[in-house]
Amino acid sequence: MWQEERRRHIRSMLATFGTLSVDRLTEDFGVLLETIRRDLMEMKESGELRRVRGGVVPVAKDKEAPCQLRTAVRSREKRTNARAAAAMVEAGQTILLDAGSTTTTLAQRSAQMEELIVVTNSLNAAKCLTSAGDCTQRGNRG
Repeated sequence: MWQEERRRHIRSMLATFGTLSVDRLTEDFGVLLETIRRDLMEMKESGELRRVRGGVVPVAKDKEAPCQLRTAVRSREKRTNARAAAAMVEAGQTILLDAGSTTTTLAQRSAQMEELIVVTNSLNAAKCLTSAGDCTQRGNRG
């Protein structure tokens, strides 16, 4: 079983059972203890779960992970979404970007576009749009 498939199953099992033991995961997946520990450590670092003695529990729902951490989670998918959204935008249009890690990725992509007006409440998106060089040279306004 590939790493991403294992992680998808771990997420599903965690949502179903609430807690998982490292021993159970090792047995269920038929992999080495070190493999499961490595998966769990990376999932913990990306804010997907919380490690406890002998296993894992879900991250508290009321606490959102820091933006820097959320930006790293599913970055490939965010880039794919940003590419698809940017393909729908044409020169001279106005776009509204809400705050969020996915929209920040779109802002990074939009910074390369010309004659674009971007309205956002996201400081991170605004930084991406203005730090890409002189916006006015491309005819962009914010």
